[in-house]
Amino acid sequence: MGWRKISYEQTKEFDYDKAIEQAMRVFWRHGYSGASLRDLLKAMKIGEGSFYNTLKSKKNLYLECLKRYGDTVGKKRSLALTSAPNASVGLRNMLGTIFDRLEDPKSPSNLCMFAAMSAQVIMADKELRKFAITSINGAQALIEEKLNEDKKEGRLPTSYDSHTAAVIIITYLQGIWRMALISFNREQFERESVAFLQGLGL
Repeated sequence: MGWRKISYEQTKEFDYDKAIEQAMRVFWRHGYSGASLRDLLKAMKIGEGSFYNTLKSKKNLYLECLKRYGDTVGKKRSLALTSAPNASVGLRNMLGTIFDRLEDPKSPSNLCMFAAMSAQVIMADKELRKFAITSINGAQALIEEKLNEDKKEGRLPTSYDSHTAAVIIITYLQGIWRMALISFNREQFERESVAFLQGLGL
């Protein structure tokens, strides 16, 4: 969504994009349930009336923040995968962007916002659940497509099960973020990821 300003209370304005960026960081740090409306409004620097006039609900704000996360953090991971010469390099590059983020002291949390959508309160909401499933399926499809490219070009055997491998990789990524909440040592995670990909023939 492009930059825009929205008027509220007749005398004040707020930068919508900047407000969404700040709200995204609150959700990223505290999760959907843990992010209070008070904290969100404070980070966005807007009043409650303006919030309800423009975004209507906390859920709508959360969905906007997830889209922003996908357009920034998620896009960087996707490009690392899709721009590589083959799936093996692409997956390692993608993991590298994840490890870079986990190492970044400015990152609000070690948990990916998409991975955090597996929380029960989100899965109980039909709209949020649909968004979570669509996001997971989209990431899985990108990986499967990259593996299929390698099959087509002869870099992987034609019998290679790209679909199952993509599902396993997505599950592994979920595990990375969960384990990083406990402790993150990049060298150890890198060794484990190399062994994991080698086990998949990549």
